[in-house]
Amino acid sequence: MTVPARVVILDWGIGGLPLAHALREASPGADLLYISDRASPPYGRLGRGDLAQRIMTLLQSVEADLVALACNAASAVLEELIVSCPVEGIIEHGIRAALERDIASLGVLAGERVTEDGSYSTPLREHGLQVRSSSGQRLSALVERGQIDGPEVCTAVTAALAPLQETDAILLACTHYPALAAVIERHAPRTPLIDPTPAMARAIVERYHLSQALGAGDLHVRTTGCPAEMRRAASIAFGLSVRPQRLTIAP
Repeated sequence: MTVPARVVILDWGIGGLPLAHALREASPGADLLYISDRASPPYGRLGRGDLAQRIMTLLQSVEADLVALACNAASAVLEELIVSCPVEGIIEHGIRAALERDIASLGVLAGERVTEDGSYSTPLREHGLQVRSSSGQRLSALVERGQIDGPEVCTAVTAALAPLQETDAILLACTHYPALAAVIERHAPRTPLIDPTPAMARAIVERYHLSQALGAGDLHVRTTGCPAEMRRAASIAFGLSVRPQRLTIAP
């Protein structure tokens, strides 16, 4: 297999940055481009057709040999995308990470698109797990603003976790939610959290031999939103320093 020369990581906002940095650490020679589409409405609230079209428009504006959809909502419409290179979606890796656990029941905390589509609940139930789902759509916007604690965050987390009580683990089916892990653990102290991002990073590096990449190892960050706001939120939410540049998409 030819090692991809350029990998594009796509997320609605800052949530996929930990995936980008994990790929960079494991593949120091890979050239990475991270795209945050913050100017778009939240992906979890877009209809399937509109979401698929938005993703294809973004990808047509850049060069890519491999695309990693860090966003769960984007991954939910993966089969509707028409692109010219391989595309990896995070849902596959989240399902695998859940099935590797010795659990009988699982809570899936996701955005509206993933919850509505049953992107996790349907296949996991087919594997015999008892699954409860809850939408935490509001949480991603809070993280995107750099809010990872405080009364508003606690109220939103409490509401989102209410349907997931007494499950053996909680799957964080949005890349923003790991930034709220400390708050979630305060509300569900005895329930392990499953973050699909590490599993996705490991699988991509292995499948596409990224550790053998011989590029410059650059990580470029682009956003359709405000670069300054993205830089601030990334530092607060994930402790990551990024220098995003504006990405303009033709209407």
